[in-house]
Amino acid sequence: MKEFLRTYRQAPFLVVIFLIFLYSLVFSYFSINRLNNLHAHYYDLGIMDQVVYNTARGRILTMTHPDLAVIISRFAIHFDPIMALLAPFYLIHQTPVILLVAQSIILALGAWAVFLIAKKVLVKPWLAALFAFLYLNYYPMQLANLFDFHAVTFATTGLLFAFYFLAMRPLKSEKNNDLMGLILVLISLLAKENVSLLVVFLSVYLYFRHKKRKFYIILGAGSAVLFLFIAFQVIPFYNSASSFAMKYYDFRYPLALLRQLFSLNSIKYLLTVLYPLGFISLFAPVALLIAAPEFLLILLSANSNMRQMYFHYTALILPFVIISAIYGFNRLQQILPAFPKKIPVLAILLLAVSIFTTYRYAFKRYPLSRVNRQTLATVLYWRDKLADDQIKVASTGSIAPFFTEREYFYHFFFDPAYKQVGISPTQILANQTKYEKADYIIIRKSDVNLNDKLKSAYYNALKQNSAYQQVDDRNGIEVYVKNTRGYSGKFIRDPSAFRLFE
Repeated sequence: MKEFLRTYRQAPFLVVIFLIFLYSLVFSYFSINRLNNLHAHYYDLGIMDQVVYNTARGRILTMTHPDLAVIISRFAIHFDPIMALLAPFYLIHQTPVILLVAQSIILALGAWAVFLIAKKVLVKPWLAALFAFLYLNYYPMQLANLFDFHAVTFATTGLLFAFYFLAMRPLKSEKNNDLMGLILVLISLLAKENVSLLVVFLSVYLYFRHKKRKFYIILGAGSAVLFLFIAFQVIPFYNSASSFAMKYYDFRYPLALLRQLFSLNSIKYLLTVLYPLGFISLFAPVALLIAAPEFLLILLSANSNMRQMYFHYTALILPFVIISAIYGFNRLQQILPAFPKKIPVLAILLLAVSIFTTYRYAFKRYPLSRVNRQTLATVLYWRDKLADDQIKVASTGSIAPFFTEREYFYHFFFDPAYKQVGISPTQILANQTKYEKADYIIIRKSDVNLNDKLKSAYYNALKQNSAYQQVDDRNGIEVYVKNTRGYSGKFIRDPSAFRLFE
């Protein structure tokens, strides 16, 4: 009997370990399959791949500007230096697969933090294991995992563990709890500039919850100063202008922003975020409010993509949605009338809602289709032929992650969110000659929508450009090389590179 009880107590722990391993395996496979199906994008896997690759080659956090076609620091766009930690892996083998697998594993490890927090709050290990599953099955997180790679997802797990040490205080030494919490906060701060705003609100939450108020005042004030410094000093310094993200917010019209905040679209977004956890986060609103800065950035943005679950924008909201759900469940079981099996009924309802929402909204987006091996083989052939990172390459978006491991890479088209950042079609067309800096241009035909006037203008200009000659057209892939006459750039000298792929 004692052996049975010992095994029973260990079972939730083993289940969570298995779930973490299973999630890491499945979503690594899904992410790689999506890449090989040419469903990944230059925005943002290609960009991140080039930044990490350049860092591994000593060009620390640099990339080619997507529009200006000049070398810039990643800090000109976002503050996410945590990507540099992945650079050593590129010295072993350079591939964006490293980013995709790392993202899946890091997000999966967040389930362990959820398990530890839930076990402290709810006491019952099996309920804690349930919330670990709910976290892993939270479909907005799964979709964020599948949408290319973004360093901000590292903060999802970092903030969960930081909350565990700072709020749960599991270690006997108070100093050790503070130290561990501070280390995890600092790691999270390296994932994106927005994180510092959440840390400010987390500090306020902890200020009223614990007695060590001086520590939280310093933490909150330091985070606020850090955000202001990054947003108004670091990014403008590297960008020679304000952050591009500021263009999403027009503060000249506060009433318009207020109307948007309380619009039906905003309400729909909030419901979508809370629905997969049965809305129980609303029973612990104070913990949920830690994510208020990120909610506001998303709801007030002119970029409607930020309110789509398909993208990665829920990454910083997730930790506090799941934490508030844990506290909400605890509150709910206290206020509901006593009846037999109350907790199992609540747990089953939560599980059912979670599984239904994932099946309804995420399952259809799982990349389960077979890879088009002929098209992929053509892309890999040219990737290997152009492996010298000093050869300048331009390509369309879906095949870009196969060619971004070089000092200079040029996105053939333009940012699909150009309208939302105030760039006019005239400006887009005026910039179409940026690809002329490339030695090779690789086009995936299905990326060229001839019904799109801007894309067709780019493509037709290339076809008519006498500076380039077409050397390959096979399996939906076209390759163009710059004419060597009068050109002193670097090309591969192997004549077989100019033959059609066999």
